[in-house]
Amino acid sequence: TGWRRRGKLYPLVTALGVEARLPLIDCCLPALKNQSPEWRDHLLNLLADTAIRDQRVVPWEFVVLCLARRHLGATSGQNTRVRFRSLKQLLPEVRTLLSAIARSGRTTPQDVRQAFTAGFAVIDAEPNNAILEENLSLNALQNALHRLRHLALMPRMKVIQACAATVLADAAVTTAETEILRAICDTLDCPLPPLLERIA
Repeated sequence: TGWRRRGKLYPLVTALGVEARLPLIDCCLPALKNQSPEWRDHLLNLLADTAIRDQRVVPWEFVVLCLARRHLGATSGQNTRVRFRSLKQLLPEVRTLLSAIARSGRTTPQDVRQAFTAGFAVIDAEPNNAILEENLSLNALQNALHRLRHLALMPRMKVIQACAATVLADAAVTTAETEILRAICDTLDCPLPPLLERIA
């Protein structure tokens, strides 16, 4: 019965279009939170296995995994201890994050580089530190976000500003960019920048 029900729901959900994906997740999260810890752990494991199976960074998979771990994981709702006070301590993690965002909405190497450089300039004006990462993985992104969660609030907000600058480098915002930025803001406990909030 469950599979038949899912078979009927799938075409209805897909017909709503990609713009409805995040609102649908928002609607589902309260019900998912009410499930047992064992059930939630099983769901998170299934999502992680699916996301890393092909060893490629797919923005939507990253978004779903971020939101699920943030709201359904064992540490959901707990305060995160500050371990880092300066962004200089986490430049590799910032590079990983901005590299992923730059690649999520662009197809040409020049556009990717321009977006990444615009974002990284918010963090560090030294060009030699602006190293665009080529080989990204979901594990690397998850690890970067995990460490950035332990950053003090003001530099964490700076990271969000850099992410927004990366998204807006070409004055256009794709659905994938909006989704990934919302997931990053949610994971880092920071509000979505006002301009992008209006777009979203």
